This record gives sequence, structure tokens and C-alpha cells, in this order.
Amino acid sequence: RLEIVYVDVVGSQSHRIVWPVQIGFMDNARVLAAWCELREAFRTFRTDRIQAATELDRYPARRAALMRGLHAQLALSLQSPDKN
Repeated sequence: RLEIVYVDVVGSQSHRIVWPVQIGFMDNARVLAAWCELREAFRTFRTDRIQAATELDRYPARRAALMRGLHAQLALSLQSPDKN
């Protein structure tokens, strides 16, 4: 688990505790895919917007279970109709 200080696109700062799952690239930015304890869901965080990170204790789930959950959420988002 990590406690991060994150700044969003409009400059608002928040403190989150996340369970890191994967780092990748999306829309020309490097992102951390993680379970967010605040939102109780998987979220992506641009790494250039993480101002600080503090390592906490180990999260209470297996990494494989987190990966399955992340992939299931991604699959659902691909299936949902475009809202534009």
C-alpha cells in the first residue's frame, strides 16, 4: 500500500491510500493503476501528478486477485456504450 499526495488536472490536492497493481502508458502519460481505498474502486493516477508517496504495510489481497479485478473493470468499461 502507498499513501500518495495527488494533484488533479485542476490543481486540487488529495491524499489517497492506494494498492498499486500496474504501471503503464495511457494517452501519452505514464499511469499507476491501483485500488483506491477512498473511492473503493480501481483508479489510474498519472505518475507526474503524484507529489509524494509513502510506503505503508502490505495490502490484504493477493496481487493476482487485484490484477483480475482490474482486468474485469477494464472489460466492463469497454463493454459499456459510449456516452458521447
